[in-house]
Amino acid sequence: MVALGMYYDIQRGETGLDKPNVASFEKLAEVYKAHVEKRMMSNYHVDTLNRYFVPYFGEVTDVREINQSMVTRYIEWRLAKSTKPPTPQTLNRENTVLRQVFRHAAMQGWLDETPEIPNYSEKNTRKRRRHFTSEEYRTLHRTARKRISRVRNAKLQMPTFWHRQLLYDVILLIANSGLRVDELLTLRWRNIDFAAGHVVLERAGKTKSSRRVIVRPSGMIAIKRIRDRRHDWLDGQGDEERVKATDAVLTLPNGTVVKSFKKGFNALLEECEFIYENVEDKHSMTSLRHTYATFALTRTDGKRASMRALAKQMGTSERMIQQHYGHDEIVDYEDELLGKKEVISYAK
Repeated sequence: MVALGMYYDIQRGETGLDKPNVASFEKLAEVYKAHVEKRMMSNYHVDTLNRYFVPYFGEVTDVREINQSMVTRYIEWRLAKSTKPPTPQTLNRENTVLRQVFRHAAMQGWLDETPEIPNYSEKNTRKRRRHFTSEEYRTLHRTARKRISRVRNAKLQMPTFWHRQLLYDVILLIANSGLRVDELLTLRWRNIDFAAGHVVLERAGKTKSSRRVIVRPSGMIAIKRIRDRRHDWLDGQGDEERVKATDAVLTLPNGTVVKSFKKGFNALLEECEFIYENVEDKHSMTSLRHTYATFALTRTDGKRASMRALAKQMGTSERMIQQHYGHDEIVDYEDELLGKKEVISYAK
């Protein structure tokens, strides 16, 4: 009877608990997971919840108990959790998720006021991924072709030959479209619009991006070579079928899907003899996306892309282009700043 009386008191708001809508952090975590999954948001949110937030805040039975002091203690715990302290970039990314979790709690009526989550300066630690300069890209291009030629007539090395051909075409495709590597891996032949010279993404990659990407002619030629090699192999097997709309694009001629180019790309970089100060400075496949952005901003053989157009093409923000992808420098704009007439070259 006492318990029943307390229950009705709470319902009437007579105990000072004028908000009976109470949720534990575990309940909040589950509701938020369902929220992000429903909206096809990144798995990063769920992973961060499970790895850091639930282990620390999981014992909280009422999220209104989470105050500024508790958030400060969480940050201290997070910094001490790893052997190597997380960078400001990592902390800011995780804290962005935590802010959204608390905002979601407020929207549900479980939290009156969201605690303030700190934001750390990334100025002295942020290091952009390296791009390929014009000379480095020419070296990469030539070396990739030489590696293909060396194994062209070696029957026992046919898989190596196929892999090098595909890697070469993937390099050209990224460098002429700005596509992400994980977006490429999701491509099906139905996503290729040969007539328009476009790639149509459908919830592709980790960002689940759906957008139309305009591919420069060299990139479309690379895609056609991948398709033609597949057709040639089918012809050689006496098979009259052609690639199906639902077949993966990044396959070897025999239809084997290639999910990673890391090994082959690293071997190519080694043969290019590029010099790196450390491992973090080394090129990766993503460097080609940075190269696309930089060339689009600084090209001298045609009209340069606007920041807005480039952001739409690459599926990111203008701010990210400025801070992350564009490696342009003031000397790239010398002719414009001096008012010189733009000279457009139509050489192939």
